[in-house]
Amino acid sequence: MNEPDQERGEGLEARLRAALDARAQTFDAAPDAWARLERRAPRHRRLRWALAALPVALLASFVPALLGGGRGEITANDVNAIHQRLMRDRTAMGERVTLDNPAEGRPLHLWFAKARLGYPELCYVVERSEGPAFGDCGGLRLLSRSVPGWYEGTTQTGGAAVTMDYGVALPEVTAVTGVGANGRGVPGTLLRPAGAPYVIWAVSYPSGEKVSSVRLSGSDGKVLDELSRMILPAARAAERTADRPAGDPLELPEGLVVQPRQVVDGRALRWTRRGAPVGQSSLQPQYLLKEAPVQVRHHQSTVFGVARADVARLTFTGGTGQSTSARAVPDPWNLGLVLFAGQKPDGWDESHRTTAYDAAGRELWHDDWSPPEDPGPERRVSEIVAVPGTADFTHGPVRLWFTEEAGENVLCSSGGVTPIGERHSSCGMNVGGPDSFSLGWTITYLPEPGVKLVYGMAGPGWRGVDAVLPDGRRIPARFLTVPGGPARVWYVRHPLTAEIAAYAIEQKGRRLEDVHFTEPRCRPAKQADGRADGQAHALDSGVTAVLQEGNCATFWKDGRSLPNSFETIPGGRLADTIADERPIRWSSDGDLWYGFTLAGTARIEITLPGGGTGTAVTVPDPWGQGVALFSGSRSDGDTFVPGMTFTGYGPDGAVKWTYEPEGYS
Repeated sequence: MNEPDQERGEGLEARLRAALDARAQTFDAAPDAWARLERRAPRHRRLRWALAALPVALLASFVPALLGGGRGEITANDVNAIHQRLMRDRTAMGERVTLDNPAEGRPLHLWFAKARLGYPELCYVVERSEGPAFGDCGGLRLLSRSVPGWYEGTTQTGGAAVTMDYGVALPEVTAVTGVGANGRGVPGTLLRPAGAPYVIWAVSYPSGEKVSSVRLSGSDGKVLDELSRMILPAARAAERTADRPAGDPLELPEGLVVQPRQVVDGRALRWTRRGAPVGQSSLQPQYLLKEAPVQVRHHQSTVFGVARADVARLTFTGGTGQSTSARAVPDPWNLGLVLFAGQKPDGWDESHRTTAYDAAGRELWHDDWSPPEDPGPERRVSEIVAVPGTADFTHGPVRLWFTEEAGENVLCSSGGVTPIGERHSSCGMNVGGPDSFSLGWTITYLPEPGVKLVYGMAGPGWRGVDAVLPDGRRIPARFLTVPGGPARVWYVRHPLTAEIAAYAIEQKGRRLEDVHFTEPRCRPAKQADGRADGQAHALDSGVTAVLQEGNCATFWKDGRSLPNSFETIPGGRLADTIADERPIRWSSDGDLWYGFTLAGTARIEITLPGGGTGTAVTVPDPWGQGVALFSGSRSDGDTFVPGMTFTGYGPDGAVKWTYEPEGYS
């Protein structure tokens, strides 16, 4: 760099740093500011897009490198500037850690933060081998005992020799292993940032190796969960065989890459970030820019999209009054479009305005957005009712109402936020039959430690609904009448960190509760030597009954588990799942039928609609579950179909009960 160039670069850098200190990123620059800034710096093909559209916070760090020949050198100032920008309205939750990014040969910085509305996020800064660093923060999935970990990203890119997948997990996870071809284990790494609520895991492997999942284990070596790699958008995109590239990719600011693709229904622009799809813009004439000259999308703290060719610059103004700006870049594929990417301003989620300008600075178009209001009476079939005790929710109180969609009444709600902090609003829970069960939920992170509200429609004969905790304790629901609505609504409020194992419904005229589990917890398990894991008891026909942890009854034959398992509500026994109204729990596999029935039953006969029969002798369960176990075979020439009848006999041969199931089992 010669002396005049160096003086010009240092002067520009000083002015930009002063602008950063004054938080100049928040004002709307003059219409020709970008053009004037471009004229001050030489153009380098490799980074032709970077200078024009980078926010001031990054320009302050990258201008010397660009003026120096475009070497793309990264300094601590770059990472720190991005970190400071991201943490402007966030609170750190632990220290910042670093992983080696094999795709870039540079560090990947990760840390946890608490957003303004209280929800946890994973933040990152990606250093680049060429081009500017970029970073962002994104909301996390709610982790629990049933979901102890999750994928958060991958470095998978075309041409990289090594891929690194990474994610988060609960602190009780002590080991992570990638599952490769033929079950081969790929050792992973766990990072425990001081003061953080979660651990960070990473698994690196040759890009040519097919790693299908990640296994999370606890301190006793027990597998807590196995996460399918198909959770990753990048992995799902790689499985798409119906689309193919229709042009070279173009890199834009904020780490966004856009590429035309030939998809099932025509051509589209695929937007990706860190290898993961974040949006798609159809290029079909009937969809492309039909409603406005600008199509805006957003992901985390980034705004991006396409616009008409005469758009040169866009500004984005959030609800707080802060503005950011992005320069429009002509597409290199001769589509007659321009592309843009920039940062969201503060207050974007509360309300925002998008404004498009031409090259002379004249406004071409603007659009104002604000959160949708609860619908007026023309769209509703009921009044809007506030749920008692939810005034403290973010965007509260929570409101419920019924509306009609496609000829069906559905339950709608607003208020609270999603796990990633977005404003909650939903419709679509249909009013089903008397035994149907569905639920919705919304949460608030503030005030801490946060609250979750679960709600649903009650059947006509429902007397009560309980949310059941894993230790068997129950939280009773309350009922709410929605004037004009087709059904009552039940709701349960509980701490955000509380895990609900099941919902138990008490119905008028029934002894047995209807139980709906939130996660399947009763899965047949084997020990390391291949034997069924649990307390085993031999039955007829070569069948073995096994009671696993959590009062989970499974049935086995010849070393394999038979279809279906039987789970009890936390704190309950198998005996709690049967009564005179349903005296038997059963399943079948081929000619076999097996299960358990009321204690005191000595023998069971089955009569099939086609005339076939079967007999099974019972034995008392050895586990203190209060039931009798059985297995048997049916006669040839018939199948298990609706319309069959079970008959239970006592030790004296007298009929103890009869039962005709409404369905198959």
